[in-house]
Amino acid sequence: MRKSMVYIQKLFEITDNQVPELPQVATTFVPTNEGSNGNTEEDNTFLSNHVPLTNGVPLRLEIGPRDVTNKSVVVSRRTVPGKAGKEFGVSMEASTLVNYVKSRLEEIQDVLLQRAISFRDSNIVDVSSYGELKEAIAEGKWARGPWSASAAEELKVKKETSATLRCFPFEQPEGDKKCFMTGKPAEEVAIFAKSY
Repeated sequence: MRKSMVYIQKLFEITDNQVPELPQVATTFVPTNEGSNGNTEEDNTFLSNHVPLTNGVPLRLEIGPRDVTNKSVVVSRRTVPGKAGKEFGVSMEASTLVNYVKSRLEEIQDVLLQRAISFRDSNIVDVSSYGELKEAIAEGKWARGPWSASAAEELKVKKETSATLRCFPFEQPEGDKKCFMTGKPAEEVAIFAKSY
């Protein structure tokens, strides 16, 4: 099932007749099996104002009585909490709003991707010995090193450190490598880490 990219929240008693632009926006960004109409929710509680942004929905469109009068919406971004993450007075005209939402979703995707890459890169430690691997794992890091050992050695790593072989990265370094566990020639580099 596809997850919502946008959560549309109508504050107070606002009907689809008052905002005819919403169905086009909703069908573009919200799966049809969510909510009473498949795309929006009416609620004015504090909790519901914050739950969608903490449950993975990157954008929330808020529509209140003043927004209906002004033909605008408030857009809240998941990646920027608080008032700083809200953009007021965004036009409610369907094509303008759809284009605006698409550009914001692309920005959010870029921000989240860069955060993930930065986190990954700052947590990988290159190792050349089993002792270095144990030290890296004890610090909560991911250990990357040449690997050509058997399943028995892999099991030893798991038993002694609780870390498992997570992957063989697509980008493999060139040149001669020696397995940090056995000292034998290794063709690949592997990443070991504990699961969270």
